[in-house]
Amino acid sequence: MNTHFMNPAQDGLIRVEAHLISRGRKMFFVEARITREDQLIATGAGTFRYVLGGENEEGVPLV
Repeated sequence: MNTHFMNPAQDGLIRVEAHLISRGRKMFFVEARITREDQLIATGAGTFRYVLGGENEEGVPLV
């Protein structure tokens, strides 16, 4: 996962938008942007692997 900070976050509402860029059978790639009042605060991108049971919206139970 890569994160790039552009500006400091100030008080107030921040918005995070994440987008699925591509996916395969076992892996997927996501990009995200964090903004406050149209000012870019940070961006991030990462490659992630699906987790068995991850299709459950409540998450994967801990054993």
